[in-house]
Amino acid sequence: MRATVRTTIVVAATLLLAGCGDNAVRGEDEEVVEAGEVGAFEVRVGDCFAGDQLGTETTEVQAVDAVPCEQSHENEVYAIFDLPDGDYPGEEAVVEQSGEGCAERFEEFIGTAYDDSLLEITQLFPTEESWTTLDDREVVCAVNDPAGPVEGSLQGKGEAYALPVKGDCVAEDWTEIDCAEEHYAEIYLITDLNGDEYPGDEQVDQQASDACLAAFADYVGAEYEDSELNYLYFAPDEAAWEVGDRQVVCAVGDPAGNITGSVKGSGR
Repeated sequence: MRATVRTTIVVAATLLLAGCGDNAVRGEDEEVVEAGEVGAFEVRVGDCFAGDQLGTETTEVQAVDAVPCEQSHENEVYAIFDLPDGDYPGEEAVVEQSGEGCAERFEEFIGTAYDDSLLEITQLFPTEESWTTLDDREVVCAVNDPAGPVEGSLQGKGEAYALPVKGDCVAEDWTEIDCAEEHYAEIYLITDLNGDEYPGDEQVDQQASDACLAAFADYVGAEYEDSELNYLYFAPDEAAWEVGDRQVVCAVGDPAGNITGSVKGSGR
């Protein structure tokens, strides 16, 4: 089984701003107090907006649907910065530099490092056209909860969205839960893969599975082949790899249903 625990959705900010005036209302502190569109180049740190118009592929965005942060929303802008001057380096390089920059700025706003968080990143970055004709270098970093919309700002809420650690038990949405309560799985290994270049989905799957299998018996107290339990893992996809994520999280679960109590050393 393979899933991604860290992903980055990349969205190209478009040059096409004609006919797209802002109609969101801002208060005295410049926060959005009434929902409306905000142009892609006019978003500010602290703005919250709906994410259903972004999708999961690289697309051009003309405007975002801004809402007051206390209302339900998918994304919150937490950092804005400029890429270095120079000739347009190509979309791949822009995506990589934007992702690295957003990951580096994550902790200052959220309160925990990106690699230690369940939260994910959306980034808006310059297109080649805006780079060359408007001297645009701006990257907009937004944070979102993959579990769904949130109400209120995520600023300083890092601890509430911290990744589980070895020995933690989790619900199906991978939020931490007391092991004494009925739970979906128990984490028994967190490790990093090696390499600069993304080796491909198949290789990541294989390396992650091998790491989880090798650690299974030491934690559960029974060889995997002799156990009634199963393991599952989360591994980085290519987008997450490009921003420095190499983390694999291995968890043990029961294919027959939820578990109550820790399985560590149980021999099950």
